[in-house]
Amino acid sequence: MAADEKQDDVRALRDEVARLRADIAALAKDLRSLGTAAAGAAEQAAQSGGERLKTDLDEAIAALRRRAEETLRDAKAGVEERPLFAVLIALAIGFILGKVLDRR
Repeated sequence: MAADEKQDDVRALRDEVARLRADIAALAKDLRSLGTAAAGAAEQAAQSGGERLKTDLDEAIAALRRRAEETLRDAKAGVEERPLFAVLIALAIGFILGKVLDRR
């Protein structure tokens, strides 16, 4: 009877090991699926962030362009209103730059 009990115990252990192997295989499959899903989510987040960054950059460039056009328009208006003053400022800047560059 002891031999029969040992064989039953061995069979039970083999069955348990087989179930454990099946559980481990299922767990590995689930982990692979989870990794794939996480990679997909990360890729989607990166694309969304990239698109948002591009939109923000385009808006910043457009705003900078508008400010540059306004500044140029204001400068032209200032020169047209006071041409003599503009010429004197240009001469002063040229003189200062000439002195700074002459030292080097």
